[in-house]
Amino acid sequence: MFYGGYVNQVESNIEYSEDGAVTNVALKIHQFRERNIGIIENNVLHVRKSLKKHLHVKTNSLALNQKLIDSGKFDIVNIVIDKKYNVSIPVQTIKDRGKLIEYKNSGFEPQYSIPFELFHGAEKIPNSQFNLFKEAKNEN
Repeated sequence: MFYGGYVNQVESNIEYSEDGAVTNVALKIHQFRERNIGIIENNVLHVRKSLKKHLHVKTNSLALNQKLIDSGKFDIVNIVIDKKYNVSIPVQTIKDRGKLIEYKNSGFEPQYSIPFELFHGAEKIPNSQFNLFKEAKNEN
């Protein structure tokens, strides 16, 4: 939303709804818009992402919502990439080695930017940026 030439910081809430042993996680951006993020099961946050849409090519990283990561509701993040590859990372690694990005006046909430090579299983994804960088290094 623009006001005086600046984009306002997004104010949103993360909502958790219990469903037996599973907790559904959604990002409520405002009263009319809610986006499902994933589920928490056995202390693991499970989400889905597309490399094409979510991989930041310049830094070869994925971004995860700071408020969600800092919630203390899980210890591991498991991401299904392109509906067929699994990568995972401990929350402590995200906090220790991820870079916190504050998107002031851009319309996005703070995110942890995590280098793709820190995710367990990233090396098994064919044609990923991760493997392209590795291949380029090996050719020199």
